[in-house]
Amino acid sequence: MSIHTHFRPLLWDNAGVNKRHRKTRGRRFPSHRFLLAVLLALAVACWRTAGPPPPPLEPPPPLPALVSCGELKARLDLGGPVQIVDTRPDTEFEQGRIMGASTLPVEMIGIDPGADFSASARARLSALLGTAGLSKSGDIVAVDDGTPAGFGRAALLCWAVALTGYERCSVLTGGIAAWRTGGLPIDVQKERTRPPAGDLDPILDRPAPLANLSAVRAATAAAEPALVDVRSLGEGPGIPGATQFPLVSLFLPGGSIDRTRLDAAATNSGLFGESELIVLGNGPADGAAGWFALTRVLALENVRLYPEGLAGWRLHPELPGNAAAPVVAPPAAGVAIPTRP
Repeated sequence: MSIHTHFRPLLWDNAGVNKRHRKTRGRRFPSHRFLLAVLLALAVACWRTAGPPPPPLEPPPPLPALVSCGELKARLDLGGPVQIVDTRPDTEFEQGRIMGASTLPVEMIGIDPGADFSASARARLSALLGTAGLSKSGDIVAVDDGTPAGFGRAALLCWAVALTGYERCSVLTGGIAAWRTGGLPIDVQKERTRPPAGDLDPILDRPAPLANLSAVRAATAAAEPALVDVRSLGEGPGIPGATQFPLVSLFLPGGSIDRTRLDAAATNSGLFGESELIVLGNGPADGAAGWFALTRVLALENVRLYPEGLAGWRLHPELPGNAAAPVVAPPAAGVAIPTRP
């Protein structure tokens, strides 16, 4: 057998390939413009099938003034901007707190009885809020131990925040006790993460939520503003002309306020008919609880707090009601009120 006979199929195959190549050599393949047109048509078809892009997500609405553990947990799960501030003493904070909470014990918010909230006091409080990382980026939730006294401490923080003009501050119903009872996560790590500096506005001169001694003195001789004494009944004489509004009788066993009874008590006391109110207690914290209940829970306008309370009022024997036997009422627990020399 010759070599040509042995490799004939291979030669024929190569010849067939060459023949097919020669047949396709003159054909014209699709142009780049045609391919681009096809791709564009496919993109338009896909866009029509999928529909227009969804609108941007709107920011979540503000949390209620009295926020439950479930509401707070749901907001945290959504990743919404929430700043949790624990107002308990440092020793209690270290024993366990809500994940991500910062600490600002309210005893650090010093109140000078009888002072007109000087520029140095405003600057110090503004710096304190900034150190705690409080900002205008979302809701602030104050957390305490779940007692009526703890409610007052949390409310005092919200009042301090309101002095800067920011109003999105809530109190956790039942405090840390309710959070634990609900089986929600607790952080017990000893290490603390320093929060970034806050961006609340500085406290201006004579902020709206503040009533000074001069305003309270003037209210004793005028029909307006009305004075609201939120101390318990039987705690001794108060400022003449003040409306008795014992807030502690409106608390639920869990340390929160009964909204229905609060509304009824405010109606019976005629508070809804007043154009301006000044709230006071024994000291800053219990007075702040009354301020928070009226201005945040009941949404009454033009409500101011006299933070020094009866403790500050009793320091001035010349004021109405103090001539007989001036006695300094004890301040709320956890809040130190210095006396004047």
